Amino acid sequence: MDQTGGRLDFLPVGNIGSSLPQCAFVRSSRPTRRSSQTVIYPNRPADQREAEAMNDHCCEAMTRRVNWQCDQHDDPFTCPDTLIRFNAKFQEYGLIIHDGGASSIAIDFCPWCGQRLPESQRDHWFDELERRGIDPWEGEVPAEFQDGSWLASPRQE
Repeated sequence: MDQTGGRLDFLPVGNIGSSLPQCAFVRSSRPTRRSSQTVIYPNRPADQREAEAMNDHCCEAMTRRVNWQCDQHDDPFTCPDTLIRFNAKFQEYGLIIHDGGASSIAIDFCPWCGQRLPESQRDHWFDELERRGIDPWEGEVPAEFQDGSWLASPRQE
């Protein structure tokens, strides 16, 4: 039994014996705030995929995997060649779990170059919506908050 009351929230990722402190959290399909059992990745519309493709990633291999478009599968969760999920809205990377569902395991380091990946912006996203008086569960979330463009927007007071 672990400290979370029996749930397994923390999974090692990477090579056994690796010197990098690689670890991840299993993520479910409904985004929640400030929780290790959160998120993520419902099927992305084409315009969101295009916005994500313009993002800079840590290395060419990561960029290639994030931008992978299968000509046989519309859903990345059904394509065995799609390995990485990138959520531009929260700046989160994950390894896709190919079990018929729509979940992934968050990663903190690039599997190819070993570079630390950016901090998740999930809490900042919720904080910014709250600051603007927007309830993401009840209210309409502005278009700029549907992808990573909200990070480049000047703060509204």
